[in-house]
Amino acid sequence: MLKLFWYVGALALVALVALSPFQASSCISARTQQATLLPAARAAWPGVEADFIRGVESSVAAARLSAAAGEALRDAGREFESALESSNMAALRVAPWPTIERYAEAGIEDRLSVGEIGPGVMASLLERLSNFARTIYRLQGAE
Repeated sequence: MLKLFWYVGALALVALVALSPFQASSCISARTQQATLLPAARAAWPGVEADFIRGVESSVAAARLSAAAGEALRDAGREFESALESSNMAALRVAPWPTIERYAEAGIEDRLSVGEIGPGVMASLLERLSNFARTIYRLQGAE
């Protein structure tokens, strides 16, 4: 009987963990969301930033983006990082996240195209980017 309760408890825990962040966090306050999501976003940013910079640089190198536009995007990335690090929610809410996300994805695609990574790693990096994007969109909507 004790084993049965243990299994039921374990299954309940697995079900709770399986809930998406949107379902699990829909009833918690914005302040609580910020307190939990900001540290996670800060921890993931360096990897996303590297992909973003790679995407900007490859776009400039392929003449799909001017050097001035590339520098403006890198500035936007630095401002985004500053907003994350300082927990400046006002700046984070107006950050051009969709543009940063697009160039981060381009950076991942560039790494695949030159053989630096394989399709499995690309899928993993895109999943990381998708999770990061959900976190940022959640933070941008928090008040």
